[in-house]
Amino acid sequence: MARAATGRSAQRQGTVDKILAAALDLFVTKGYDGTTVDQIAEASGLTKGAIYFHFTNKADVLDALLDQVEHHFVDPMDQRVRQAGPKARDKMVAFAHQQSELGVGKTKLAILAIRTSSDFSQQDIAARDKIRHIYRRLYAIVEDVIELGKAQGDFRTDISTRQLASYVIAAHDGTFLEWQRRGLELKPPEIIQAFRTLTIDALLAAGVASERRAREL
Repeated sequence: MARAATGRSAQRQGTVDKILAAALDLFVTKGYDGTTVDQIAEASGLTKGAIYFHFTNKADVLDALLDQVEHHFVDPMDQRVRQAGPKARDKMVAFAHQQSELGVGKTKLAILAIRTSSDFSQQDIAARDKIRHIYRRLYAIVEDVIELGKAQGDFRTDISTRQLASYVIAAHDGTFLEWQRRGLELKPPEIIQAFRTLTIDALLAAGVASERRAREL
């Protein structure tokens, strides 16, 4: 009995995974509003009834995918940055490296988060609140690192922490958009190296930046 129940559970999970994978592809390429449940069913090789057996509606599918974004994207980022250190620069490098690993295996989830944050920014729907929560967590991670860097005397203090964090997140999102646009033209390590180097340079206090350049000469 237990073995049969386990088998049914695995089968259900396999069906859910097919639905979510198909929906993710469609949401990224066509957008949420441009995707229908019929298209998700066709892309997953399932019936429309099977979709509604597991999910109440299309919004419920998106909600499950945004849960994956937080689980695969934000949680590991938070943990890796906290464990890095003790210098703020080490933590920012950890941020960049975690982004690289995500880009290799979970690029579409990152693109979904970026696209959803833009598409739903002015819409009063549940997905807007969830994506705002995800980005609030990202901003908090980066702002904590920047505040630490300022306290350590390494990061610039002439620009507010909030503004600097916005720059970092904008560069972070842009990295994934570049992967999406350019495909195999640009290898992940190449763009991550640029992101890491240029972002940290932009954050460094003037004296620290000068010392760093002197060491590299």
